[in-house]
Amino acid sequence: GRLALARGEAERALLELRAAVTGIERWRRRLAAGGLVEHALRARADVYRDAAQAAAATGRLAEALAFAGLLQARLLDELGARRDGPLADAPNPELERQRERVAELELARDPARAPELARAAEELDRALLAEDLARGRVLAGDTQALALEDLRRGLEAQGLELALVYLVGARTSLVLRVDVDASRAPRAVTLALGRAELERESARLYAPLERLEAGEIDLAHLGFDVEAARRLHAKLVEPLGLPAGARVALLLDGDLQTLPFEELVCGGVLARFDPAQPGAHLAVLALLATLLPWCG
Repeated sequence: GRLALARGEAERALLELRAAVTGIERWRRRLAAGGLVEHALRARADVYRDAAQAAAATGRLAEALAFAGLLQARLLDELGARRDGPLADAPNPELERQRERVAELELARDPARAPELARAAEELDRALLAEDLARGRVLAGDTQALALEDLRRGLEAQGLELALVYLVGARTSLVLRVDVDASRAPRAVTLALGRAELERESARLYAPLERLEAGEIDLAHLGFDVEAARRLHAKLVEPLGLPAGARVALLLDGDLQTLPFEELVCGGVLARFDPAQPGAHLAVLALLATLLPWCG
Protein backbone atom coordinates (compact mmCIF):
# COMPACT_ATOMS: atom_id res chain seq x y z
CA GLY A 1 0.00 0.00 0.00
CA ARG A 2 2.75 2.44 0.86
CA LEU A 3 4.60 1.65 -2.37
CA ALA A 4 1.44 2.18 -4.41
CA LEU A 5 0.85 5.48 -2.64
CA ALA A 6 4.42 6.58 -3.42
CA ARG A 7 3.84 5.72 -7.09
CA GLY A 8 0.69 7.83 -7.16
CA GLU A 9 -1.63 4.81 -7.42
CA ALA A 10 -4.04 6.07 -4.77
CA GLU A 11 -6.93 3.69 -5.57
CA ARG A 12 -4.74 0.61 -5.31
CA ALA A 13 -3.03 1.98 -2.21
CA LEU A 14 -6.38 2.55 -0.52
CA LEU A 15 -7.47 -1.04 -1.18
CA GLU A 16 -4.28 -2.38 0.39
CA LEU A 17 -4.17 0.04 3.30
CA ARG A 18 -7.87 -0.31 4.08
CA ALA A 19 -7.36 -4.06 4.33
CA ALA A 20 -4.33 -3.52 6.59
CA VAL A 21 -6.25 -1.20 8.94
CA THR A 22 -9.17 -3.63 9.02
CA GLY A 23 -6.80 -6.46 9.92
CA ILE A 24 -5.11 -4.45 12.67
CA GLU A 25 -8.46 -3.44 14.12
CA ARG A 26 -9.65 -7.06 14.04
CA TRP A 27 -6.58 -8.32 15.91
CA ARG A 28 -6.62 -5.39 18.29
CA ARG A 29 -10.11 -6.43 19.31
CA ARG A 30 -9.19 -10.10 19.50
CA LEU A 31 -6.16 -9.47 21.66
CA ALA A 32 -7.82 -6.71 23.67
CA ALA A 33 -4.41 -5.08 23.31
CA GLY A 34 -5.22 -1.47 22.51
CA GLY A 35 -2.47 -0.02 20.34
CA LEU A 36 -0.14 -3.02 20.66
CA VAL A 37 -0.55 -4.40 17.13
CA GLU A 38 -0.35 -1.00 15.45
CA HIS A 39 2.74 -0.22 17.52
CA ALA A 40 4.44 -3.46 16.45
CA LEU A 41 3.95 -2.58 12.76
CA ARG A 42 4.88 1.08 13.03
CA ALA A 43 8.56 0.58 12.15
CA ARG A 44 7.57 -0.93 8.80
CA ALA A 45 4.36 0.85 7.86
CA ASP A 46 2.40 3.77 9.23
CA VAL A 47 -0.84 2.30 7.92
CA TYR A 48 -3.41 4.56 9.59
CA ARG A 49 -1.75 7.73 8.35
CA ASP A 50 -1.01 6.23 4.93
CA ALA A 51 -4.62 5.06 4.61
CA ALA A 52 -5.85 8.57 5.38
CA GLN A 53 -3.49 9.97 2.74
CA ALA A 54 -4.77 7.46 0.14
CA ALA A 55 -8.42 8.13 1.01
CA ALA A 56 -7.88 11.90 0.70
CA ALA A 57 -6.09 11.44 -2.62
CA THR A 58 -9.15 9.61 -4.00
CA GLY A 59 -11.58 12.22 -2.68
CA ARG A 60 -12.97 10.01 0.12
CA LEU A 61 -12.55 12.58 2.87
CA ALA A 62 -15.08 11.04 5.25
CA GLU A 63 -13.06 7.82 5.13
CA ALA A 64 -9.82 9.77 5.63
CA LEU A 65 -11.38 11.35 8.72
CA ALA A 66 -12.39 7.88 9.94
CA PHE A 67 -8.81 6.62 9.64
CA ALA A 68 -7.64 9.70 11.58
CA GLY A 69 -10.17 8.89 14.31
CA LEU A 70 -8.97 5.29 14.50
CA LEU A 71 -5.40 6.50 14.82
CA GLN A 72 -6.34 8.77 17.70
CA ALA A 73 -8.14 5.87 19.39
CA ARG A 74 -5.03 3.68 19.09
CA LEU A 75 -2.80 6.40 20.54
CA LEU A 76 -5.18 6.87 23.46
CA ASP A 77 -5.27 3.10 23.99
CA GLU A 78 -1.48 3.04 24.17
CA LEU A 79 -1.44 5.86 26.71
CA GLY A 80 -4.06 4.05 28.77
CA ALA A 81 -2.10 0.80 28.63
CA ARG A 82 0.87 2.53 30.29
CA ARG A 83 -1.22 3.77 33.19
CA ASP A 84 -1.27 1.82 36.44
CA GLY A 85 -4.62 0.71 37.80
CA PRO A 86 -7.47 -1.72 37.16
CA LEU A 87 -8.84 -2.44 33.70
CA ALA A 88 -11.56 0.01 32.70
CA ASP A 89 -13.98 -2.65 31.41
CA ALA A 90 -15.09 -5.83 33.16
CA PRO A 91 -14.58 -9.02 31.11
CA ASN A 92 -17.55 -10.11 29.01
CA PRO A 93 -18.19 -13.83 29.79
CA GLU A 94 -19.71 -14.53 26.37
CA LEU A 95 -16.79 -12.93 24.56
CA GLU A 96 -14.34 -14.87 26.69
CA ARG A 97 -16.14 -18.09 25.79
CA GLN A 98 -15.90 -17.24 22.09
CA ARG A 99 -12.21 -16.39 22.45
CA GLU A 100 -11.52 -19.71 24.10
CA ARG A 101 -13.42 -21.55 21.35
CA VAL A 102 -11.36 -19.89 18.61
CA ALA A 103 -8.11 -20.58 20.50
CA GLU A 104 -9.08 -24.24 20.98
CA LEU A 105 -9.76 -24.71 17.25
CA GLU A 106 -6.56 -22.91 16.27
CA LEU A 107 -4.46 -25.07 18.59
CA ALA A 108 -6.06 -28.25 17.20
CA ARG A 109 -4.56 -27.53 13.74
CA ASP A 110 -7.06 -29.97 12.23
CA PRO A 111 -7.70 -29.25 8.50
CA ALA A 112 -11.06 -30.98 8.75
CA ARG A 113 -12.20 -28.41 11.31
CA ALA A 114 -11.08 -25.38 9.27
CA PRO A 115 -14.68 -24.41 8.30
CA GLU A 116 -15.67 -24.58 11.97
CA LEU A 117 -12.71 -22.36 12.89
CA ALA A 118 -13.63 -19.83 10.18
CA ARG A 119 -17.21 -19.63 11.48
CA ALA A 120 -16.09 -19.27 15.10
CA ALA A 121 -13.57 -16.56 14.18
CA GLU A 122 -16.19 -14.65 12.19
CA GLU A 123 -18.66 -14.82 15.08
CA LEU A 124 -15.99 -13.55 17.48
CA ASP A 125 -15.05 -10.67 15.16
CA ARG A 126 -18.71 -9.65 14.83
CA ALA A 127 -19.23 -9.76 18.59
CA LEU A 128 -16.08 -7.72 19.29
CA LEU A 129 -17.01 -5.16 16.63
CA ALA A 130 -20.51 -4.84 18.09
CA GLU A 131 -19.03 -4.20 21.54
CA ASP A 132 -16.69 -1.52 20.18
CA LEU A 133 -19.58 0.12 18.34
CA ALA A 134 -21.66 0.11 21.51
CA ARG A 135 -18.84 1.87 23.37
CA GLY A 136 -18.27 4.43 20.62
CA ARG A 137 -14.78 3.19 19.78
CA VAL A 138 -15.21 2.53 16.07
CA LEU A 139 -15.17 5.16 13.35
CA ALA A 140 -14.66 3.05 10.21
CA GLY A 141 -17.14 1.34 7.93
CA ASP A 142 -20.79 2.34 8.22
CA THR A 143 -20.09 4.89 10.96
CA GLN A 144 -18.03 7.30 8.82
CA ALA A 145 -20.91 9.73 8.34
CA LEU A 146 -21.73 9.50 12.04
CA ALA A 147 -18.14 10.42 12.92
CA LEU A 148 -18.36 13.53 10.75
CA GLU A 149 -21.70 14.52 12.27
CA ASP A 150 -20.35 13.95 15.78
CA LEU A 151 -17.38 16.20 15.08
CA ARG A 152 -19.62 18.95 13.76
CA ARG A 153 -21.95 18.68 16.76
CA GLY A 154 -18.94 18.96 19.08
CA LEU A 155 -17.70 22.06 17.26
CA GLU A 156 -21.12 23.69 17.44
CA ALA A 157 -21.47 22.94 21.14
CA GLN A 158 -18.14 24.70 21.82
CA GLY A 159 -18.89 27.69 19.62
CA LEU A 160 -16.14 26.77 17.13
CA GLU A 161 -16.26 27.28 13.37
CA LEU A 162 -14.03 24.51 12.09
CA ALA A 163 -11.66 21.69 12.98
CA LEU A 164 -8.24 21.00 11.51
CA VAL A 165 -7.23 17.34 11.74
CA TYR A 166 -3.46 16.96 11.24
CA LEU A 167 -1.79 13.70 10.18
CA VAL A 168 2.01 13.77 9.99
CA GLY A 169 3.57 11.58 7.31
CA ALA A 170 7.14 10.63 6.47
CA ARG A 171 7.58 13.23 3.71
CA THR A 172 4.33 15.19 3.64
CA SER A 173 1.52 15.84 6.09
CA LEU A 174 -2.23 15.89 5.59
CA VAL A 175 -4.74 18.34 7.05
CA LEU A 176 -8.45 17.58 6.94
CA ARG A 177 -10.61 20.68 7.36
CA VAL A 178 -14.13 20.16 8.70
CA ASP A 179 -16.44 23.18 8.92
CA VAL A 180 -19.29 23.23 11.40
CA ASP A 181 -21.49 24.33 8.48
CA ALA A 182 -22.67 21.03 6.96
CA SER A 183 -23.19 22.70 3.58
CA ARG A 184 -19.41 22.94 3.28
CA ALA A 185 -17.82 19.62 2.37
CA PRO A 186 -14.65 18.54 4.20
CA ARG A 187 -11.44 19.56 2.46
CA ALA A 188 -7.95 18.08 2.39
CA VAL A 189 -4.67 19.98 2.13
CA THR A 190 -1.28 18.32 1.67
CA LEU A 191 1.57 20.10 3.45
CA ALA A 192 5.20 19.99 2.34
CA LEU A 193 6.37 19.01 5.81
CA GLY A 194 7.40 15.52 6.88
CA ARG A 195 8.16 13.97 10.24
CA ALA A 196 11.94 14.51 10.17
CA GLU A 197 11.69 18.21 9.30
CA LEU A 198 8.99 18.72 11.91
CA GLU A 199 11.21 17.15 14.57
CA ARG A 200 14.15 19.36 13.60
CA GLU A 201 12.18 22.61 13.61
CA SER A 202 10.33 21.71 16.83
CA ALA A 203 13.62 20.94 18.56
CA ARG A 204 14.79 24.48 17.75
CA LEU A 205 11.76 25.86 19.61
CA TYR A 206 12.12 23.51 22.58
CA ALA A 207 15.91 23.89 23.00
CA PRO A 208 15.79 27.14 25.07
CA LEU A 209 13.18 25.66 27.43
CA GLU A 210 15.30 22.54 27.91
CA ARG A 211 18.33 24.70 28.70
CA LEU A 212 16.22 26.70 31.16
CA GLU A 213 15.10 23.52 32.94
CA ALA A 214 18.70 22.30 33.04
CA GLY A 215 19.77 25.55 34.75
CA GLU A 216 22.06 26.56 31.89
CA ILE A 217 20.28 29.88 31.30
CA ASP A 218 17.82 32.11 33.16
CA LEU A 219 14.60 33.77 31.99
CA ALA A 220 16.42 36.96 31.07
CA HIS A 221 18.45 35.04 28.50
CA LEU A 222 15.75 32.66 27.31
CA GLY A 223 16.03 32.59 23.53
CA PHE A 224 13.22 32.18 21.04
CA ASP A 225 14.00 30.85 17.58
CA VAL A 226 11.90 33.27 15.56
CA GLU A 227 12.87 31.83 12.19
CA ALA A 228 11.95 28.27 13.21
CA ALA A 229 8.58 29.55 14.47
CA ARG A 230 8.12 31.45 11.20
CA ARG A 231 9.00 28.42 9.06
CA LEU A 232 6.62 26.18 10.99
CA HIS A 233 3.80 28.68 10.49
CA ALA A 234 4.58 28.85 6.76
CA LYS A 235 4.48 25.05 6.47
CA LEU A 236 1.71 24.13 8.94
CA VAL A 237 -0.81 26.98 8.89
CA GLU A 238 -0.29 29.42 6.03
CA PRO A 239 -1.28 26.97 3.23
CA LEU A 240 -4.72 26.57 4.87
CA GLY A 241 -5.75 30.18 4.21
CA LEU A 242 -7.61 30.58 7.49
CA PRO A 243 -9.51 33.85 8.02
CA ALA A 244 -8.32 36.09 10.85
CA GLY A 245 -10.28 35.55 14.04
CA ALA A 246 -11.48 32.06 13.05
CA ARG A 247 -12.52 29.90 15.99
CA VAL A 248 -10.56 26.71 15.36
CA ALA A 249 -10.19 23.31 17.04
CA LEU A 250 -6.88 21.54 16.42
CA LEU A 251 -6.80 17.72 16.41
CA LEU A 252 -3.09 17.05 16.38
CA ASP A 253 -0.92 14.06 15.59
CA GLY A 254 2.39 12.89 17.02
CA ASP A 255 4.91 15.63 17.84
CA LEU A 256 2.36 18.28 16.91
CA GLN A 257 0.52 17.55 20.17
CA THR A 258 3.23 19.35 22.14
CA LEU A 259 3.96 22.09 19.60
CA PRO A 260 2.97 25.57 20.88
CA PHE A 261 0.88 26.61 17.87
CA GLU A 262 -0.06 29.89 19.53
CA GLU A 263 3.62 30.94 19.45
CA LEU A 264 4.15 30.36 15.73
CA VAL A 265 5.19 33.60 14.03
CA CYS A 266 2.88 34.77 11.26
CA GLY A 267 4.25 38.30 10.72
CA GLY A 268 6.38 41.14 11.97
CA VAL A 269 10.13 41.79 12.07
CA LEU A 270 12.29 41.15 15.08
CA ALA A 271 13.37 44.37 16.84
CA ARG A 272 16.82 45.10 18.24
CA PHE A 273 17.56 43.33 21.53
CA ASP A 274 17.71 45.60 24.58
CA PRO A 275 19.44 43.97 27.61
CA ALA A 276 17.51 46.30 29.91
CA GLN A 277 14.20 44.99 28.58
CA PRO A 278 14.51 41.23 27.91
CA GLY A 279 11.76 40.03 25.62
CA ALA A 280 10.75 43.50 24.40
CA HIS A 281 12.30 42.80 21.00
CA LEU A 282 9.69 40.05 20.49
CA ALA A 283 6.68 42.30 21.13
CA VAL A 284 6.52 43.49 17.52
CA LEU A 285 6.08 39.97 16.18
CA ALA A 286 2.62 38.76 15.12
CA LEU A 287 1.95 35.40 16.73
CA LEU A 288 -0.69 32.91 15.67
CA ALA A 289 -2.49 33.47 18.98
CA THR A 290 -3.37 36.99 17.77
CA LEU A 291 -4.65 35.73 14.41
CA LEU A 292 -6.60 32.76 15.80
CA PRO A 293 -7.45 33.61 19.41
CA TRP A 294 -9.71 30.56 19.78
CA CYS A 295 -7.10 28.13 18.47
CA GLY A 296 -6.92 25.18 20.90
